[in-house]
Amino acid sequence: MGFKHFPPIQRFRKIAMYNPEYRIAVGEYGTIIKSTDSGINWTALTGGTGYHLFGVCFADSLNIYATGYYPPTYTSVILHSSNGGSDWITQQHPEIGSYGSLNSVFFTSQLLGYAVGNNGVILKTTNGGIDWVSKANGIYYDLYDISFSNSNLGVVVGSYGLIFKTTDGGETWVQQNTGINGIWRRASYPDANNIIAVSDGGLIIRTTDGGNSWESQFSGTKNWLTGVSFIDKNIGWVVGAFGTILHTTNGGVTFIEDEENNFTQPKEFLLQQNYPNPFNPSTSIQYAISSMQFVTLKVYDLLGREVATLVNEEKTIGSYEVEFYGNNLTSGIYFYKLQAGSFVETKKMVLIK
Repeated sequence: MGFKHFPPIQRFRKIAMYNPEYRIAVGEYGTIIKSTDSGINWTALTGGTGYHLFGVCFADSLNIYATGYYPPTYTSVILHSSNGGSDWITQQHPEIGSYGSLNSVFFTSQLLGYAVGNNGVILKTTNGGIDWVSKANGIYYDLYDISFSNSNLGVVVGSYGLIFKTTDGGETWVQQNTGINGIWRRASYPDANNIIAVSDGGLIIRTTDGGNSWESQFSGTKNWLTGVSFIDKNIGWVVGAFGTILHTTNGGVTFIEDEENNFTQPKEFLLQQNYPNPFNPSTSIQYAISSMQFVTLKVYDLLGREVATLVNEEKTIGSYEVEFYGNNLTSGIYFYKLQAGSFVETKKMVLIK
């Protein structure tokens, strides 16, 4: 069966599967779509209008949660549907507040759930989202994903190579020393011993002993990877930029590119919109080049003054990602410009402190 493509302009950010037939996907500008026939047909749902949504999960067949932020004010949002996505309500509590984007949500039961986001935010609910409590752990950097193997064992991943693990249901978190640096985008925790995380540049790391030791795995691509899901210690999928879809049946010893996926190498030059945007203090910029070129990526202020050089070197064909830190800059509008050979493109981003 081929992959069913849904036509909205905005990018999708996360998909959740309740079973092989029943799935929900979310994305920018409130995009929520649902399929009950293994992705052959999709129905657009309403309820997330105006929100950028980056996380979605099932608590059960009827209760679905989505997380993200509201662009004009950059405030966090958690949406809840109790009827399979037909209707959505916005959950607003002081604990959710104005943290910025909530990038991922995970429920281990109908009542017990978690959400993580920018600036080290970790939220927990024990009553199906009626109340959310902060479980801050002295983490000050952005967290992009959360996954649990059972009600006690969980993992969060994020920027600066951060991976934290909990063994007590999210009450405390302990940093994992992987020895491998990456901007970890997503993680999968299929059982007590196995955790898999993916990053930019095709980087995949894994532990098979619950986090005592970690090793890199060869993905066969340099594209940034944005999703991972393992159903057990051996069988899993990884997805990423430019249609990258990888599948393994031996725990990542080898990954096989999906036979219908012909896009793992960029066919054109591309500069993506930074994420998050607005941002504070850091944001990610992704770009791709389709031939070997000398590449520059620079940041400018409103007056056209250069404030940072992020890339200034020859690059081979592939997709790349860099982090921009605005710690020493004032709030305002900035521009970033990519130049690769004759290709030049500029985009706007907003720093809010």
